[in-house]
Amino acid sequence: MKELINMGHANAFKGAKLRALRRERGFSAHYIGVKVLGFEGESAVHHYENGKYSPNEENEKKLCEFFGVSKDFFRID
Repeated sequence: MKELINMGHANAFKGAKLRALRRERGFSAHYIGVKVLGFEGESAVHHYENGKYSPNEENEKKLCEFFGVSKDFFRID
């Protein structure tokens, strides 16, 4: 999956924040994966949330726009 980027530095995407926000707003990982990011399913969203991969810039932008948050929201503890 070339749209997934593995990032292990301190300013990396915080997947736990995505999971918490998604659940708080009542969205399934499948909905986010398919309707927001354009994937066939939810596996990429689970990878993001579990910290296995971080979204590329385009997908991070889609997540920020969908949830109405800044890029910093997903990067700052």
